[in-house]
Amino acid sequence: KKEDEYSIIFHGVESAFYLYMNHKFVGYSQDSRLPASFDITPFLREKGNVMHAVVCRFCDGTYLEDQDHWFHAGIHRRVEISRRTRGMDIVDFRAQADMDGHLAVCADLRTSDECERRIDLVLYDDKQTSSNGSFEKGKAVWSNSVIVDGLATECRA
Repeated sequence: KKEDEYSIIFHGVESAFYLYMNHKFVGYSQDSRLPASFDITPFLREKGNVMHAVVCRFCDGTYLEDQDHWFHAGIHRRVEISRRTRGMDIVDFRAQADMDGHLAVCADLRTSDECERRIDLVLYDDKQTSSNGSFEKGKAVWSNSVIVDGLATECRA
């Protein structure tokens, strides 16, 4: 979709790399233990996209990262492409539970316009069963008490 933004995240490349999308330079990264993220939206075409990651075995940071290990250059962790709707980012969120079992969720949203937004919440217990709910304009649409092991959030228009 044209209103979506696409980014690619390399979770580990040793030791440095250049990223090209459709034969255009996207970016450079060097730090084999940290993720590198690039916005690839302006480089995408409707069909036939080609991506090249040129991995360098050594860079000026190799000396600083020098550990007692073999230097096997390459992509050694996962690579993911994410799509998000423009203007609907959850910048930060905090979920806080009290001793009585109440859960408070505070979210910081980045929006591009004044249309209504909704945050959908899914609470998981240790058996991966869930309870669903959502918040609209600061009021709870749903209420339920579960033992929370995980919390997933998603922002929708």
